[in-house]
Amino acid sequence: MGVLHIARFLLSHPLNRQAPMAALWRFTRWQLASRLLPGPSVMPFIDDAKLLMQAGMYGATGNYYCGLHEAEEMAFFLHFLRPADHFFDIGANVGSYTILAAAGVGCSVVAAEPIEETRRWLERNVALNELDARVRVLGAAVGEEVGKVRLTNDKDTVNHVLPSAAPGGTSVEVPMTTLDTLRSERAPTAIKIDVEGYEYAVLRGGRATLNDPTLRAISVETNASGERFGVSDDEVRALLRQAGFRAVRYRPLERRLLLEEGSSSEESDSLEARSSGNSLYVRDFDEAAARVRQAPRYRLVNGEL
Repeated sequence: MGVLHIARFLLSHPLNRQAPMAALWRFTRWQLASRLLPGPSVMPFIDDAKLLMQAGMYGATGNYYCGLHEAEEMAFFLHFLRPADHFFDIGANVGSYTILAAAGVGCSVVAAEPIEETRRWLERNVALNELDARVRVLGAAVGEEVGKVRLTNDKDTVNHVLPSAAPGGTSVEVPMTTLDTLRSERAPTAIKIDVEGYEYAVLRGGRATLNDPTLRAISVETNASGERFGVSDDEVRALLRQAGFRAVRYRPLERRLLLEEGSSSEESDSLEARSSGNSLYVRDFDEAAARVRQAPRYRLVNGEL
């Protein structure tokens, strides 16, 4: 990603609007420090929580530049979750959402990350924040059935399941489980799914989970990446609607939840631009809206939220 593109992202990010130059300074300071002092660094995250990161970790460093890299979705979970809740982080990567939920909010988490090298960073972040009793790290993919699946392992945050007809390349075979298998231990209150196009398979392997009233909120990637598996975003949305979920947008600075399909054109135009290709869904709109309004404030690198 080029410097100009990053600068535009930082300046337009909703959590940087009050102090955009400070965001540019954090970016510049990190770029200099990560080159002069190679190796991982411990950086502030939410309240007293920290993230271990190094140069090239786009998502993790985005949290340092912007407070929360994916402003809408991360802020929603920060404000929606409560300490008694249970959270599934499917496609956990190095653990931004896991640390947000477990250290920031204080709830229990199952964090699924099948790529071994990435999972080591996740485990280090869990250990750094002393969350071993609260977080279960799972070294498996999540999909439609229990078994094995082949993934790329050289694409950082965009490693993904390989379709059966995909050409050869750098890949690894990993175990696969399902949402319903994980639910058999404890049903989640909320789930984040970011698996680079494999979301539909994850949801199909979680039909009982989707219909469990304990599950109240889901974030799922919907940016056409599922087309490599012959699945459209509309099919993902339809599956969630059938389970009783409604698409929403979240305005974190106002603590305001909006029904996506019911927003006026003026409201839709004024919503903060998503910093990702994720979509939010809730089962009970009124309950979710009350939860985010009543949540405590949290300290980020660029102010309170």
